[in-house]
Amino acid sequence: MRTRRASLGTFAALAATAALLFVVARNGGGGPALGLGILAFGQIAFVAGTLAVWRALRGRTAGDFRVAQRRAAVGLLAGAGVLICVAPLGLAGLPLLAVAAVVTRRAAALTPAEPAEGLAGDFGPHAFLVLLALGIVPVGGVAAQGILFEGSGWEGVIRGAIEAGGLAAGVAILRAPLALRP
Repeated sequence: MRTRRASLGTFAALAATAALLFVVARNGGGGPALGLGILAFGQIAFVAGTLAVWRALRGRTAGDFRVAQRRAAVGLLAGAGVLICVAPLGLAGLPLLAVAAVVTRRAAALTPAEPAEGLAGDFGPHAFLVLLALGIVPVGGVAAQGILFEGSGWEGVIRGAIEAGGLAAGVAILRAPLALRP
C-alpha cells in the first residue's frame, strides 16, 4: 500500500515539475541547457513515472513493488535533472521531488527483496512488441513533424534517427533499473 501511494506521489510530483517547467519556459527561463536536458530528462521522467504507477497499481508481489520503487526513483532523479536544467527558477520544485523521494525510500525500506518479472509483468507475453510499438510512436511523430512542418523530408528522417538513437540508448542504459527486459 505504501508503494502505491509513493508511486502516485511520485507521479504527482513529476506532473508538478512539468507544470513548473512550462511556467519557467514561458517566462524565458532556462538558458542554453533547456533544450537537450529537458528533452532527455523529461522523457525519462515521464516514462519511468508512468511505468512506476502502472506496476504499483497492478503489482501483487514484493518484487513487483520493488520494481515500482526503482522506477519511481529513476523518475525522480530525471525530474531533478529537468529542474536543474532550468535553474535557478526550476529549483523551486526540488523540495516536492525530495518529499516524494523520502516517501519512496520509506516504502522501499519495508519491502522485502524478491525477484520480479520485467515488462512481461506489465504487458503480458507480448511485452517486447508493446515496447517496440511505444518506441515507434515518438520516433514516427518526430519524423513526421520534420517532414510535414519543416518541409524537408531529410530533416524529418534525420530527426527521427536522432530520436531513435536516443530511445535505444535510454533503453540500453536504463534496462535494469526500469526492468525493461521482456
